Amino acid sequence: MGLKKIAISTFVSVFALCSMNTVVFAENSYDHKTYGQEEQTLANMENAEKIGGVTISNVISYDVRHWGESNDKIYYDVDVEKGAYIYSDSDNTQFMVAISNSFYDLESEHNVMTTDKGCTCPLYHYDIGDRGITAFPSTKNSNGTWSEGLTWQLNFTDVGYTSIRVDIEDESYYYSFSEREKPAEKTSLILENTDKTTVPGDTSSNDSTNEADHNEIDVASMNSYENIKEIDALPETALAIPTSSKVYVDGKEVQFEAYNINGSNYFKLRDVAYAMNGTSKQFDVRWNSGISILSMTSKGSSKGVVEVIPNHAYTVVGGELKSGDGRTKTGNKMYSPVFVGENSARMAGYNIDGNNFLRLRDIGKLFNFYVGWDNNSVIINSGSEYNG
Repeated sequence: MGLKKIAISTFVSVFALCSMNTVVFAENSYDHKTYGQEEQTLANMENAEKIGGVTISNVISYDVRHWGESNDKIYYDVDVEKGAYIYSDSDNTQFMVAISNSFYDLESEHNVMTTDKGCTCPLYHYDIGDRGITAFPSTKNSNGTWSEGLTWQLNFTDVGYTSIRVDIEDESYYYSFSEREKPAEKTSLILENTDKTTVPGDTSSNDSTNEADHNEIDVASMNSYENIKEIDALPETALAIPTSSKVYVDGKEVQFEAYNINGSNYFKLRDVAYAMNGTSKQFDVRWNSGISILSMTSKGSSKGVVEVIPNHAYTVVGGELKSGDGRTKTGNKMYSPVFVGENSARMAGYNIDGNNFLRLRDIGKLFNFYVGWDNNSVIINSGSEYNG
């Protein structure tokens, strides 16, 4: 996904003179400009993914970002093909599109249009069809929301993007949709193992990697709404206590500089990559200083991003598995995601003395290897799947 900087600012619109109104339509007989006539189901949807509260078709890539005066809200920045559908499988759903494409407008019922509510100005009527949206309504509830099955199709306008809010029960989800052309060959997250170099000094055979010549990378679950909320709830600063437990990687004890923060173990990503090298879950770590990303938090933007390359031998840079000084330190919460190809994965992390430490379970979840606890020891097993 292109790393877009989306301007979220107060928008003074000519629509301030407009009044919101209800579009009157007969059952199963909708205005062709705004409403479709064929029920859309999940079976019609290609490349469909559950993102936030809805299922979205024709997804090319997406990211999770922050917005709001206190940067305490998240939104999904989704690139889709023209004609993509958004579909709710929940009752009590409402889709809203901002008149001005501003997220702040999505906060006010006076500045949004819905499936059956448009904007009437002195000279013309304006509705979601003018935003390039076709609605496939489900059954409207007595409280004004819609039942399971509410669907919108995004055909876009010349602007090429639109801001949408989805309310489901008491939860609100925000989306910025951008129209993109489908890549000639979409990169799969099932990446082939092309390099099986072992850890320097390791005399074991590489034949073990033949048991699994691919590694499924779970980016989607890292960016789930539940996972993001859990990470956002972590404290900004926390005590980092050196991990006293022994750590075993595929049965061999390995010495790491690791810290326990609020009951979870945090490791350097490069240390884990070094220890996993030569296994079926090996991965490389690179720093791309040519990319700046707007974190949309009080930390502002960050220069450079961490990129991981699954199923590639780790490139040693020096300093891996360096011992710590055994002292308790203060960790400062990280906001920059880890990139896997064009997709970013949000992971819990803290910066400690200038080094980034990620939660071990998040690393295991992303690369699908086992992380467990046995007899006061941390167990990492590349031959078993992540256990949740």
